[in-house]
Amino acid sequence: MKRLLPFLALVGVAIAQEKPAVLDLLAQQLTKAEPAAQKNILRGMNAALKGRRGVSAPTNWDALAKQLSASPDQEIRDLTQSLGTIFGSKDAFAALRKTAADPTAETATRLSAIEALVGGKDDQFPPQLKQLIASAGPLRGAAIRGLAAYNENDTIETLMAVYEKLTPEERRDALNTIASRLNWARALIYQLDSGRLPKSDLSVTVARQLRSFKNADLDAALERHLGKINESSADKQADIAKIKAWLTPDYVKSGDPKKGRVLFSQTCALCHKLFDAGAEIGPELTGANRTDIDYLLQNIIDPNALIGADYQFNTIELKDGRILAGLVRGENATTLTVRTMTETVTVPTGDVKTRTVNPISMMPEGLITSQPREAVRDLFRYLGSSQQVASP
Repeated sequence: MKRLLPFLALVGVAIAQEKPAVLDLLAQQLTKAEPAAQKNILRGMNAALKGRRGVSAPTNWDALAKQLSASPDQEIRDLTQSLGTIFGSKDAFAALRKTAADPTAETATRLSAIEALVGGKDDQFPPQLKQLIASAGPLRGAAIRGLAAYNENDTIETLMAVYEKLTPEERRDALNTIASRLNWARALIYQLDSGRLPKSDLSVTVARQLRSFKNADLDAALERHLGKINESSADKQADIAKIKAWLTPDYVKSGDPKKGRVLFSQTCALCHKLFDAGAEIGPELTGANRTDIDYLLQNIIDPNALIGADYQFNTIELKDGRILAGLVRGENATTLTVRTMTETVTVPTGDVKTRTVNPISMMPEGLITSQPREAVRDLFRYLGSSQQVASP
């Protein structure tokens, strides 16, 4: 492995300085390397080229890809096909579409195929994505998220046709997809006004993303259904004082940490990790000052009071009209990586039209103000636990 590190490091140089000879050198290594070394080289190439499209393929790539695609190792075959989409190989796109549609293939393999096809912007893939969305299964969420990359006219109809049957996670994916383009977001007004879309399903984060379009009709509809989103800092401090009047340490001790874990899973775990549960979007909570009620209330009720640079909410407008809203997790001369509420997206910097850093936290407001007192008590009891508690 030590001998491979210089080669893997050169991939970054190839991208930054546009030196095809370096990719040719890596391709030569692939022809004579053992399977374990081939996997490491292919992994490095895929990681370095992630988010890129139309990169010039190494010399004799077609012959090499045919050789690697015949490997008995599934990962080598998958990594080779993924690189093929980056190099614009029609054969690679066709093979991946076949894999994504194959019900006998492993779920992880099909998910990797979907990711590669969406990342490569395969223009023949949207009909297949819609078929996957129409059927329940482990691929539906990825297909819903993938549809956001394509400006299809019938996206709203596709998603609303199955909306009532979606899991809570899939509904969140659907709303984030709809909120990513203005033409889809406008159609959302009818869904809200007609009652087909419950206003309770719209999170504050999705509402913020919709407001980033600065469309008068859309803003009016959001205010009509959700009311004013922003409160002044003084209002929030008043809310904190009211809650502190009844959320005393003794009252918190009487809470049920198991029920609190359920509420944590439904709200906080979408972004935060505590013990072994949750996502790694916001800060890790395990080592936080979780027994301090004042500290917790201040951060939950008024998350915008103090925002770390790594957690500032970014709005990225792409040249094809898509909006990405979330945290910037990586950036170089060629790509930008954004962590949204539902996925991590890497796009070429050349696709970015505008980028706005908003002076607000990605953490939504109002997480506990609408909850019953008993539920808030249980949540704080769980947050103050010294170790993980069993789920009820």
